Amino acid sequence: MCSRTCFARLLLKASAFLVVNVFVGAEPAAWTLASPNGGVSLTITQPESGARLSYRVELGSGAARRVLLPDAPLGLRRADEDFTDGMVAGEAVRRTVKDAYELPRGKQRKVQAHGAEMVLPLVNRNGHRLEIVARAYDDGVAFRYRFPERSDRLVFMLAEETGFQLPAGARAEAS
Repeated sequence: MCSRTCFARLLLKASAFLVVNVFVGAEPAAWTLASPNGGVSLTITQPESGARLSYRVELGSGAARRVLLPDAPLGLRRADEDFTDGMVAGEAVRRTVKDAYELPRGKQRKVQAHGAEMVLPLVNRNGHRLEIVARAYDDGVAFRYRFPERSDRLVFMLAEETGFQLPAGARAEAS
């Protein structure tokens, strides 16, 4: 039979084991956001905690699902902070979005857009925060970066490290 002291030691060892498994990041993390009809999805992945994040866009469902944009890097570098490597993700917050707006011209001037939104909070090595706000609609995806910290000081962007690559054999037209 284990005494209180013995039980406390076992609990401490178990807690340390859990903390190591949770924060060492031995397993990759992935956050997927699907459009309302499930036909378009955006997946943000991180191979391990602190590693660089990437994103992928897929189209279709089931056996017809295909990669539209393969894994590509995410991140920003400001003059005062680096938001590329060393990021630790928090819990994603999801919600349904419904936007209504009117275009100045076109056959269909009044637009109603229904989609899904995910906000993924991130913290860099120095404790500064960045959020990736992603949206998925039935006809496409979008994401942006948001700095939730408020400050009166001016900061400068040094580099946009977000990229994309088209699948092999893809064709495009430029006009």
